[in-house]
Amino acid sequence: MSESRWRLIGGAALILTGLLALVSLWLEVSLVGVVWGILLAVGGVVFLGVLLSNREAWWAAFPAFPLLGIAALVLLGTFAPQATRYLGGVLVLGSVGLSFVVIYLLRREFWWAIIPAGTMFTLAVVSLEDSILPADSGGWIFFAGLGLTFLALYALSRPGGARMTWPLYPAAILLAFAALLFLGAIEMGRFIWPLALILIGVFLVYRAVRPRQA
Repeated sequence: MSESRWRLIGGAALILTGLLALVSLWLEVSLVGVVWGILLAVGGVVFLGVLLSNREAWWAAFPAFPLLGIAALVLLGTFAPQATRYLGGVLVLGSVGLSFVVIYLLRREFWWAIIPAGTMFTLAVVSLEDSILPADSGGWIFFAGLGLTFLALYALSRPGGARMTWPLYPAAILLAFAALLFLGAIEMGRFIWPLALILIGVFLVYRAVRPRQA
């Protein structure tokens, strides 16, 4: 990005901030949240411009999207503070996860970016537990999200043209643990486990007593 463009963006941001400060003094209302939201959004747009003008500057994705997410949260807290209870974690954590997704899309050899991206998206969903999701659901959702993250890592990452198989092992363990927590969280889970134990026991007894082939 050229030096003149930097000056243009910085000057426009300062003018807008000054106008908002004058309006807040004139109307005797606090527009601090609006000012900070706009400044954070301008910062995010600046880094996004760096990313769009130079795809090799993949690092700009990390400050760009979190700044935009925090700016949206600050503005939402100013105009609709009740909504931050539901969307606060989603905006911040989701924007961080989005930055890692963009980094992976720009540099496919950075397969590791899938792991923090999936973790951030999972935490964003878990943050909805107290407001939208049923109680005691955050545990199994967290482990299920991590398990799906490693499944995505297995499906998407191909460094050097070869698919990595090791993500299948943590994916299986995490998804199995998520299933345990899910069954423990639902009412029907207390009946499923005894039935599962009985079926496993019947299978083991059958394997023990069945006649062996020569």
